[in-house]
Amino acid sequence: MPERAAVPSGNLQSNERNNIGRTAMDLTPYIGTIVTVIIAVGSVYAAIASRLARLETLIVDNDKMTQSQIADLRRDVEKHNSVIERTYKLESDVNTAFKRIDELKEADKRLEDRINHLV
Repeated sequence: MPERAAVPSGNLQSNERNNIGRTAMDLTPYIGTIVTVIIAVGSVYAAIASRLARLETLIVDNDKMTQSQIADLRRDVEKHNSVIERTYKLESDVNTAFKRIDELKEADKRLEDRINHLV
């Protein structure tokens, strides 16, 4: 049997102790960094969620205000259209009245002519 080289027993035991419980990838040195990254991602997520909630509130408020303004404009347009319709009817009535006045003047003139012709 070949003889083994003498290995100092202190070094061998120290190496064996260091390798006990280690996996293929030891993450122990990176735990602080991993926790920091997780906290940072969580903080960014919370900030984005908060801003999105505020943005949603603003959008809903603006939508309500826009709907109110549209309703006001519709009411104003209906009033305007009503005024236009009444104005058109008044103009028509005035034209009819002027025609009737002209007809009466003409009839009056004919009556005067008849009376003057008889006298």
